[in-house]
Amino acid sequence: MAPVVAGLDKVSDTEWKPVICTYDSIGYREHNGQFEVAGTGGELLYGVCETFYKPNLEPEELFEVISNSLLAALDRDSLSGWGARVYILTPTEIIVRALKTRQD
Repeated sequence: MAPVVAGLDKVSDTEWKPVICTYDSIGYREHNGQFEVAGTGGELLYGVCETFYKPNLEPEELFEVISNSLLAALDRDSLSGWGARVYILTPTEIIVRALKTRQD
């Protein structure tokens, strides 16, 4: 499995730049600048994320996009498990919410 690393890079006192990347099994950093996917549902996630992705979303909008992307892809991959945790990082807080997928 490839780890997904996300954070905020401080550009100035009032500006933060989102950073997200994955690492392969030998430690090579992969970064496309928009979104990253990993896991057994990765192939399904690419297409869904390309459809839903929009730059500069507010936290609630971003949660909806991430949730819709995960649910659309993970419901089609039986190895992905029974849910996901969505972490939204802002300069002032970390929002964590749980998603449940199919339970069959």
